[in-house]
Amino acid sequence: MRKALSKEEIVKAAENAATAAKSLMKEKHDAFDSVITSTLGITLDNLKSRLKAGESLAAIAGDKK
Repeated sequence: MRKALSKEEIVKAAENAATAAKSLMKEKHDAFDSVITSTLGITLDNLKSRLKAGESLAAIAGDKK
C-alpha cells in the first residue's frame, strides 16, 4: 500500500507540473514563431511590430507573395 502524500509533497508536485507545462508551452510557442517568421521571411520583432500596428497576419503574408 502506498503512503499518503503530505501537503508539502502535493504542493511540490503541483509546482513541478506547472513548471513543466510552462516550459512545454514556451517551446511550442517558440516553434510556432519560428515557422511563421521563416515562412514570411521576416524577423519576429518585425512581425510583432506589424501586428501591434494593426496589420493582420493575412495582410503581412500577402506582402510576401
